[in-house]
Amino acid sequence: MKNFTKKIFGILFAIVTMSFIFTGCETIENHKITVTSSSFSIGTVSGFGTYKTGYEVTLTATPKTEQNKFLAWVKDGYIVSKENPYIFTANKETEGKYTAIFDSEYMNLMQLSSASVTLPGLPIDDGTMENVISNITDISFQIGTSSDTLVSLAYKQNSEPTPPLFFTNEFTILPYVINFDSDYYITYSMTIEYTDTLSGTKTTKKFPTQIKFNLNSLGSSQNNNLTVTKDETTGNYIVTRKNLTADSSWTVTEETSPTFVLTFSTLSFESTEESINNET
Repeated sequence: MKNFTKKIFGILFAIVTMSFIFTGCETIENHKITVTSSSFSIGTVSGFGTYKTGYEVTLTATPKTEQNKFLAWVKDGYIVSKENPYIFTANKETEGKYTAIFDSEYMNLMQLSSASVTLPGLPIDDGTMENVISNITDISFQIGTSSDTLVSLAYKQNSEPTPPLFFTNEFTILPYVINFDSDYYITYSMTIEYTDTLSGTKTTKKFPTQIKFNLNSLGSSQNNNLTVTKDETTGNYIVTRKNLTADSSWTVTEETSPTFVLTFSTLSFESTEESINNET
């Protein structure tokens, strides 16, 4: 009897041990999955609900006509899958809101296609400037639908100060998807190190700037230093922010102030393969 009890105990111990090995220390939580459609008049969705950690989630998009074919799933502004149904595992990273995009002539979605920053003037000493640029770091772009909930679009840690300073296509651009009719916040940020050519003293200035824009509002009426224009040839929308100010009272002239430019183009599902994340 004792041997039988020991065997039972041993089996139970082994089961508990193996269970611990396979599940690790992951805490079982509830994860809310919200699902919506780019337009319920052309397509419906299913799969929303609350799922335990590790459970399988299946999202299904159903177009109402052949013309309104399903195109992609978008989460937090990014295209995450073109599969339908879309199956993934519920966890902290995959919880959130998913939008099914259906083809439609009225689809008002755009994507970021390029980001650039220009610093005109004289970044190296030619004898005409007392303060020259010796280093540029932490150039970043962020975007979001509220001023305090932003996601990273592009980032460049360091750049050599060679004139003229113009950074574009050197960033890893994420094709963030936006609704043409909505308001968005963009935060631009960069750190510039200036060197006094007379004393050799170095001064570091940050340029943190946040703007609010809507592609429906063209021109400079949104802000004295902000313009939203449309390129009639390409159909792209260009958001430009000029004359940024530093985080102190130190004077930055129009000739030396950074200019940030973001270009948004019509959402193209053929050019976003690399942006798709497999969340399964």
